[in-house]
Amino acid sequence: MRPKAAASEESSVSHLTLQALEDMESERRWVAGVLRVWLDEEWTPLDCHRLVGDAVAEIYIRERAGGENDIGSIILSIGTELIGDDIWRESFTDSFGVANKLAEFLMLRMDTEVCCTDEDAKSELRRYTELVEAEQS
Repeated sequence: MRPKAAASEESSVSHLTLQALEDMESERRWVAGVLRVWLDEEWTPLDCHRLVGDAVAEIYIRERAGGENDIGSIILSIGTELIGDDIWRESFTDSFGVANKLAEFLMLRMDTEVCCTDEDAKSELRRYTELVEAEQS
């Protein structure tokens, strides 16, 4: 079951809130996998991409398990916590680049309009889903 978003307005900022997760392990695998595949396709397949996906997924799940459902807060936690981690040494990106991409994927998965997103991002999400389905067959 896909999480859905609820938009709420506090002052002039719109917040995207994720619904509570029913299956944390499935969500952890999705976050780690979609980021690894995106990194491999965006640059070149590297071993560090699996480490990046796993590290981001660990923080994401910890935040969600702790009751955090605001996408912005979760992304800020991920970007900040991983900013100086060694996993970035061999990659072509950084913690906030990956955290922001995760926010984009989460919003696309919830059918939320995402500013400045093109068809490539949507097709990346579809390709990941197709890859997982093929592996399960």
